[in-house]
Amino acid sequence: MLKNLVFLLMLGVISLSTQSQNVTFSPQTKVSILTCAPGEALYASFGHTSIRVVDPVKGIDWVYNYGIFNFNTPNFYVKFARGMLKYMVLYYPTDKFLYEYRKGKREVIEQQLNLSPAEKTRFLEILKDNYNDENKRYYMYDFFYNNCATQIRDILKREFNPTYPTPKKDSTFRDMLDVYIADQPWLDLGIDLILGLPADKKTDVLSQMFLPYYLYYNMSEWKKPNGEPLLGKPTYLVKGIHTIDRPDPGFNQPLYIFWALFGIALASTFFIKSNRLKRVLDGFFLLITGFIGIFVLLMWFATDHDATQRNLNALWANPLYFYLAFAVWRNRRIKFTFGMMLIMTSLLLASWSFFPQQFHYSLIPIFLLMIVRSIDHLFLNKKPR
Repeated sequence: MLKNLVFLLMLGVISLSTQSQNVTFSPQTKVSILTCAPGEALYASFGHTSIRVVDPVKGIDWVYNYGIFNFNTPNFYVKFARGMLKYMVLYYPTDKFLYEYRKGKREVIEQQLNLSPAEKTRFLEILKDNYNDENKRYYMYDFFYNNCATQIRDILKREFNPTYPTPKKDSTFRDMLDVYIADQPWLDLGIDLILGLPADKKTDVLSQMFLPYYLYYNMSEWKKPNGEPLLGKPTYLVKGIHTIDRPDPGFNQPLYIFWALFGIALASTFFIKSNRLKRVLDGFFLLITGFIGIFVLLMWFATDHDATQRNLNALWANPLYFYLAFAVWRNRRIKFTFGMMLIMTSLLLASWSFFPQQFHYSLIPIFLLMIVRSIDHLFLNKKPR
């Protein structure tokens, strides 16, 4: 499943041979879908989906995992960061697959596919073909549209033409991710800073299935053209946690810390008399904000991650601030810098509820901080600088 956007894209790594698969499965073979609970690690935050094939006659019990990549890929880290790393499907023993989930006590749900003998034969041939054909074995990972869950969704939809219900919620991709990381406020902020306008697109019933548990809940209601359910009742290969019970972050979260920073900025505006000290503090703030903006632009223009494109966080975290920080320290371009900041942050704050991109709620005190410091430089402080 989607495990990484930059460091959020990682699903799992297994070093295995990729020799062709020529096995002939017996009629007693059973095929099922495995849905795996999220884990504590960053890369496991959203769960995982795989296919299990059990042939008792041949003594086969394999998992087909579409969330694998190869560390030996040339220029691995560059391709990984730029969203150009190909993922692949590999098969290996189910026990090896389940080891991580048993160790972490992470729930694994199995649902057997309700297939006729002819449908089962066809599906198994597709699995083998996807593995044997290099052009199909490898695929270009996409955060929302092409991951371990969507690969399986697309095969089942294409081959069995099921009927499926409408979405239960009118959600965006960003809304759906928030459900999984709401208890990790710093990670939630980081993801909201990285994701651009594509994350605020409304999802339909199929696009919601980029997340494994949404795939599980929706496919449980899929029906074949003859009216039979596509999937059987769920059974548990691993009984354990469904969601991670994380400790309360308390005050260690962006909203509280940013409100504290706003309070400090407000106090410095009225109680610090030294303009030079104010410029030093404001320069550091501009430097950090500009660096965030540079990173946002790099994720937008220097990578192939669709989810990070058209990121309007660059409007408030303007990359120019990185350069203007040095100008402010030299007592230059003060009015230009803070005039631009005042106009932009005021407009963004005024349009908060209907702006096309959803900003993280903890940025409100940061916007207010920027407005207060801009007003100080432009209108309140008339002393020589």
